[in-house]
Amino acid sequence: MIQQKKWQVFLSHLVIITALLAGTAFAGMGHIAPNVATDFSRTVSSPHIAATTFVHPLASVIGNVTLEGQIMVSPGASVRGDEGQPIFVGEAANIQDGVVLHGLETEELSKEHGEWEFKAGRQFNAQGERVGDGSGYSVYIGERVSLAHQAQVHGPAYVGHDTFIAMQSLIFNAKVGSHCVIEPGCTIVGVELPDHVYVPAGTTITSQSEVAEKTYPIYEGYTYEHTNEAVVHVNESLAEGYLHLGDRIGHIAPNVATDFSRTVSSPHIAATTFVHPLASVIGNVTLEGQIMVSPGASVRGDEGQPIFVGEAANIQDGVVLHGLETEELSKEHGEWEFKAGRQFNAQGERVGDGSGYSVYIGERVSLAHQAQVHGPAYVGHDTFIAMQSLIFNAKVGSHCVIEPGCTIVGVELPDHVYVPAGTTITSQSEVAEKTYPIYEGYTYEHTNEAVVHVNESLAEGYLETCDGDLNGDGEITPQDALLVFLCYLERGACSACADVNHDGEVTPQDALCLFSKFLGRSSCLD
Repeated sequence: MIQQKKWQVFLSHLVIITALLAGTAFAGMGHIAPNVATDFSRTVSSPHIAATTFVHPLASVIGNVTLEGQIMVSPGASVRGDEGQPIFVGEAANIQDGVVLHGLETEELSKEHGEWEFKAGRQFNAQGERVGDGSGYSVYIGERVSLAHQAQVHGPAYVGHDTFIAMQSLIFNAKVGSHCVIEPGCTIVGVELPDHVYVPAGTTITSQSEVAEKTYPIYEGYTYEHTNEAVVHVNESLAEGYLHLGDRIGHIAPNVATDFSRTVSSPHIAATTFVHPLASVIGNVTLEGQIMVSPGASVRGDEGQPIFVGEAANIQDGVVLHGLETEELSKEHGEWEFKAGRQFNAQGERVGDGSGYSVYIGERVSLAHQAQVHGPAYVGHDTFIAMQSLIFNAKVGSHCVIEPGCTIVGVELPDHVYVPAGTTITSQSEVAEKTYPIYEGYTYEHTNEAVVHVNESLAEGYLETCDGDLNGDGEITPQDALLVFLCYLERGACSACADVNHDGEVTPQDALCLFSKFLGRSSCLD
């Protein structure tokens, strides 16, 4: 009892000192910051962010940016109003993991006249008309727009209201109308799309003459007809929930309870797995041993749940793992119901009874830089998903290679096949013609073995160099000690580096060690 009381006193003092000396979590990191004055930007501006909008600490919002209310800005997103300006994002939009909003410069200091001049056609006004007099926006995102994981809207650009820009799609120097759907992996450059159309996955449109032949009217029963409404609701709910968490959200954190997620869960991370401080792991996630999670990765088990990653897998820089919601609170019956076909079990079979996983990643799987696996999804053992490839609502077998820049949606791939770089597969009938057996001497035959070895070694090495900077702000502060103590109390998610003194468990001694280091006294880090 006396010992417990001592630690209660220690914790209370730690909280007070943290508030006084360290400020709120992630203070001073500059993830929300002004731009700088340059010869293409005369004004220094700070972002205007509504009180009901949530910006994750590992997202970045810089410069001349307006974020209206009820917006969710997820880990790894970058909204940068420091070149093309301003950037505007409307009410109840969402900016998901790894999304980029940026623009070409909109003004310049004329060398000839020594005056500031706006660049012609580099802005859109709120009505979607191009302007060049400084009255518009470099990037304009309408209300209730969804910018899905790793999408990019680069100004000059306009996206109308109630539009869905799917994963890894690019909008550059273009206008997309209202009530549109841009499916995964599209490239839209230099054109204007009308309202109420969709663009099939993997489509590239670069001239206005292609618009009529490559866009289609949204019809009743279209696969993604109501997707945006659901995604907007999910992200509004998440923004509200995470705002209530306030300073308690770190790079490893629990999810929040919503009407599509009844349970609050913290990640389960094996002691031999390394999660970089600039990676994010949230909610109902299991990371087995010897996994390397690199900077900028986002593993988010707060919508589709659970997410499982097997032994000796690797999650490289900028990778996103997320899933569509797997359950919902029925408005009709007032009971929780699982959504049919939204999970895979460990054997790769689709299930809808809650017994499976929104995302299942097998053992010794490599998810290379900026790849994405979006649930419902399954990736079998010893498979290599190469850079900037997307797996969505799909199954990829074991011992496969998905080469760079592929888009795999709504299909099942067998074991021991490869998919050539840049391939899009969106129907099961295409699988036989677009996949090939892995043969002896194939270029990437042994790539995965080498990549797994490299990342196992990196994880082991980085774990040995854990320096106590748990929140990744570049220094040891009382906030780091507090994070360790909350981990010990099971009131916060645990970083692999929380075992500061390397005795195999997280105890108050680890928190005391960091606090002593902060005070300049000898500690177990010396």
